[in-house]
Amino acid sequence: MRVIQTLWTAKKNLLENSFGWIDPETALMSWALSANCLKEHCKELFLYTDSEGARILIDKLQLPYTEVIVCYDDIHCPPVHCAYAKMLTYSKQSTPFVHVDGDLYLPQGLPSRFGKSELIAQNEEMGSSYYKNMVNRIMESLPLLPDYLSAELAKPNIGSYNAGVLGGCDIDFIQHYCDEAFRIIKDNGWNNPECIHPNMNHNLLFEQMLFYALVHKEGKTVDTFIEDVLGDNKYTYDLTCNMMRFDSREFLHLLGGYKRNRCVCNLMRKMLVGKCPESYMRVLRLFGQDNPRLSGWKDGMNRTEMTIRECVAEYHDHLNGLRYKWKKIDNNDLLKV
Repeated sequence: MRVIQTLWTAKKNLLENSFGWIDPETALMSWALSANCLKEHCKELFLYTDSEGARILIDKLQLPYTEVIVCYDDIHCPPVHCAYAKMLTYSKQSTPFVHVDGDLYLPQGLPSRFGKSELIAQNEEMGSSYYKNMVNRIMESLPLLPDYLSAELAKPNIGSYNAGVLGGCDIDFIQHYCDEAFRIIKDNGWNNPECIHPNMNHNLLFEQMLFYALVHKEGKTVDTFIEDVLGDNKYTYDLTCNMMRFDSREFLHLLGGYKRNRCVCNLMRKMLVGKCPESYMRVLRLFGQDNPRLSGWKDGMNRTEMTIRECVAEYHDHLNGLRYKWKKIDNNDLLKV
């Protein structure tokens, strides 16, 4: 199954914008951890992005994508509609695929049970008042929506599927789903900069809620990572973000406010040190002004030109990586001669 990711920067600088994370450096470390985990378990990994995304993820960080498609330099939509680029990526697929967000990690790769799945998503959701209030604000503008979607949105608790992971083998359905989303967006002018609500976030509606409504309308089956239906406010730390149990989990997803939690973000960064110290160091070097130990590093500098301070810094991070690996060794084994 084709494994794909999407990064649309909306012409923003990846070294200056955090994209919802606590800081830009942590955002890039998440991309590095996500991509390296995926490539460890799949032969091919594809990235759909724009020129800025390719400049940083590929030219600077050298993340292990087997193919990079630079196709999103001229997307005309508000930057808040980050899911629109993902929908474009879904629509470009002609063979079974799974799309994985850059804040989601698959420590063991895609589970084999999804190999022939009709449709795949992270999990089914049942909305709380948060989803309902958001939808009510959108509905105040009397949007043009298909009847089956309007019926779902009128319910007290609105259903959806978390699209941290989304895909499947039913390409015809996914194409239909994308066509419906693009039609809704066009009919309501949601990508028009002069729209009456240019900062209104419609992502959840045209990506996750629409997917749910269309699945139920057509009687499709969706295989998920989490069997239970979750409330939209029930994503606990232990369920989706516990980096201390990284290797034993099928997935981890640092969604929402967890991206701005310093403790959670630091654990993710340490996981990258253990899993791929080379990627960790490349991210640090992009932010030399924030990392005094690497302040002497310049683009194009080779390893023989590294200062003593930089060598010590790299060795320190190497030791941190070894500590992570050594934790798995029984104390009695360490004492054997």
